[in-house]
Amino acid sequence: MLARLAAATTVEDTLRVGLRDLVALHGAEMGDAQMMDAQGRLVMVEAWNLSLAFLEQFASLDPAGGSVCARALRSGEPLFIANVADDADFAPFAAFAASVPFKAVLSCPLVTTGDEVVGVISVLSANDFRPTGLEMLSAKTYASKLADAIAARVPDRAEFAQRRAVELRRAASALAE
Repeated sequence: MLARLAAATTVEDTLRVGLRDLVALHGAEMGDAQMMDAQGRLVMVEAWNLSLAFLEQFASLDPAGGSVCARALRSGEPLFIANVADDADFAPFAAFAASVPFKAVLSCPLVTTGDEVVGVISVLSANDFRPTGLEMLSAKTYASKLADAIAARVPDRAEFAQRRAVELRRAASALAE
């Protein structure tokens, strides 16, 4: 996994590789990565196997909100929710989650080894999965390496996040047509 991450030459490739690796590590079916824009909101900058409706629903999130990714960002630690339908904080999104469908979410803050916050990466599954302690530690460690790789490639992350969010929505819209 780390060799693939090191071989990525652009930040877009870095995000894509990092997201697919984390999805594969957990046997999940879907995933997304978010970074902070200039307004301090989490905006989606990469997605794997997610619908246009999902991209629109979670395109821009308040980091103070109840989404799993926002809560992981605030805590600075990976957060696993086995079933979002049972999670009171996720209630505003529960009906949408059921329509996708997904129920399990693992969100990891992207924090560099120098403690700089880059964003959040999440994997989602319609199936039951429960990461072991070792898998949670692996996810946290990999997320930190991914954050370092992103930080090294993108000096102005807020500008990149805003631009990439627009590109991602355009590409998803074109595929949906």
